[in-house]
Amino acid sequence: MKVAIIGAGPRGLWAAEELIDRAGQRGAAIELTVFNETPMEEISAPGAFGASVPEQWILNAPKSIVETHLGPLDPNDELEGQFPPRRRVGEHLDASWEALRTNLPAKCTLDFRITRVQDVTPVGNGVEVDGEQFDDVLMVTGHAHDWPGSLAHQDLGDLRVIAPAYPASNLDSVTSDDIALVRGAALTFIDVVRYAKAKAFYPVTRSGRFMEVKAYLDEEQSRAAQPIIEKADRAILQCQSLEELKEILTESAEAILTIVGGEGACEDIQAVINGEDFTGDPVAELRTSVAAAKGERPWTPALAVALAFRDTEDALIQRASFGGRDSLGGSEFDDFMSTLGRVATGPPVESAVEMLALIDDNRIRTDVFNRGEDDLTEVAKEVGATVVIDAVNAPAGVVDGTLIGDLVERGVGMRYADTSALHIHPDGTLVGQKHLAAAGRMNEGLVLGHDTLRRDKQNIIYRWAERVSARAAE
Repeated sequence: MKVAIIGAGPRGLWAAEELIDRAGQRGAAIELTVFNETPMEEISAPGAFGASVPEQWILNAPKSIVETHLGPLDPNDELEGQFPPRRRVGEHLDASWEALRTNLPAKCTLDFRITRVQDVTPVGNGVEVDGEQFDDVLMVTGHAHDWPGSLAHQDLGDLRVIAPAYPASNLDSVTSDDIALVRGAALTFIDVVRYAKAKAFYPVTRSGRFMEVKAYLDEEQSRAAQPIIEKADRAILQCQSLEELKEILTESAEAILTIVGGEGACEDIQAVINGEDFTGDPVAELRTSVAAAKGERPWTPALAVALAFRDTEDALIQRASFGGRDSLGGSEFDDFMSTLGRVATGPPVESAVEMLALIDDNRIRTDVFNRGEDDLTEVAKEVGATVVIDAVNAPAGVVDGTLIGDLVERGVGMRYADTSALHIHPDGTLVGQKHLAAAGRMNEGLVLGHDTLRRDKQNIIYRWAERVSARAAE
């Protein structure tokens, strides 16, 4: 049986490992071809985990989440800190691909092709990839590198524009004489300011806020919080409305604040959940978030909400995926998730501390921070910008101009309901197709929790590998 996986990043590796493992168990013969645009040492999206990623670009989640069939990223705790350089993850992914290649079951083969796939078309009882017939195809293409909303496609006059910000080499033209206007102030912005050499960075955003810093409980606090999280998990799985979901998170966050000796009342927690807690001073908020995460002041309601949200995410994914979000308010639920994304998925303390140092050094300036909706040409003129950097990544879902976008445009795939998500079945198969599947950010909106590295949030890959290996064994 001929199978193709398009995309060799973390999710592509995961799919290949699971498929080959099941094929070996079943004694099935599979010829697996993996298509990727870049060589093995740069197998992830630009700026993610490749060998060219700068050492100062670190993981945004603890290293303990990274594990492949080869094993965990750092089994002997040899890497410094909990958030090592992302290139170390790339080395582990590369080694995992090599381990898979050298330990194939007798009836399986693996062919790695460095090419950009231009066309995917279902034909008969299979799928053609650039004209070559396969029995089953999985697309795990990850972040879109280019998209219609990119500043690369906007007229900013004579201004020099860097879009996208990745790979790092895109930023090499920025010098210490440049003043950079940067669209976005989330995780990509942090990478930009940790690498580019500009004299000053002026971030512009729509919200006018930085992300909250990630904070974690110690062992004793974690044990105390475990029953609270377990209770919340059960309640989330049974909740019937968005308001009920918010009440569950409020109750959990309130209990967590008590455990850590934090500050804030119920109404403060509700304000965070509803996105109504902005003080008007983004830098002061960032300082407070960092100080609380470092234990230099009591925890804030925002940190408690973030922890409650992250630790109950598995239950929320199960409750809201594959149509569950519709009974939780549909688009209102999407807005809720966007609000909590700023609160719960921010940078580790180390990154935020460096941002504050740059702010104190007057290299990050917030004079136009909330001007993200304004004409960037005018904003750039006001601050004397010599370069504009786009630190906003392509949105999740179906993106026009991509391989997935082309499939939807041709009617091979379809969007789900009122979202931009690619409509799939629980095993990843596109609705209306039999042998073409997709998993990842293109499904966000129908399926929640598409973390690039974590394998415990979703079972789409497991189900796909089970279906395809069973077919191969027939």
